[in-house]
Amino acid sequence: MLVAYPVMAYHDMSHPIPNVTSSFCDDNVDFTMTSNRPVGTNFSYRMCMDVATSSARLECKEGVPCPSGGDIATSITKDDVIYNIAQNGSCTLQSCPTCVPPNGMPFSFLLIDGANGDQSKGVAVYNGTTTMDGTTVDVFMHDRSKVQAGAGLMYWYLSGNDLLRTTYMAPNGISGSRDFSGKLKADGKGKRVKPAPASSFDIPKNCPIPTSAPLRVVSVWPSMSQSFGDSF
Repeated sequence: MLVAYPVMAYHDMSHPIPNVTSSFCDDNVDFTMTSNRPVGTNFSYRMCMDVATSSARLECKEGVPCPSGGDIATSITKDDVIYNIAQNGSCTLQSCPTCVPPNGMPFSFLLIDGANGDQSKGVAVYNGTTTMDGTTVDVFMHDRSKVQAGAGLMYWYLSGNDLLRTTYMAPNGISGSRDFSGKLKADGKGKRVKPAPASSFDIPKNCPIPTSAPLRVVSVWPSMSQSFGDSF
């Protein structure tokens, strides 16, 4: 069930910010809600990422347009280049020098405010536990308005070191969530694989090879949205 799970925050030094699992593939869904009612259309996709190799893969579900274009089926980020593979198999390239960990998309999905001693954007605090899809998860929360005027509340939901969901609750009452919890769905048919297989980031042979010729530069990964707290 797609709902947000806000709970009251408190400081608990016995629960430090964990090192989030940084190599995995999972079936995901982005959704927005207000007063537990859906807003707009959910975006379902499969994502792989491997922070150590700065590699990512966004695979759109059949019939669900990719953010980078309705004809795009898969986007692979590798070596600062995004390879967009269309439904018909054709391949185009974009340069994205900012699409690298830790702060580049989509790797920033995994960053909890204050992780690894970086307090430049404030520090999340342990927020107790809640139940999500029948599983008890740890919750971390950060009131970003204390760092940036007009910002909202950011939540991270974890099972061990696995990040299963993020939720950004904007001051206007609309929440944006990214759900990565395929592994722990109630039917036991989760789709999470960890670590991400290296083959997930293989570039199709028909894709052109990046050369010294200039590529169109993009500054964001295809699914970035302020609604999910990405731009903080």
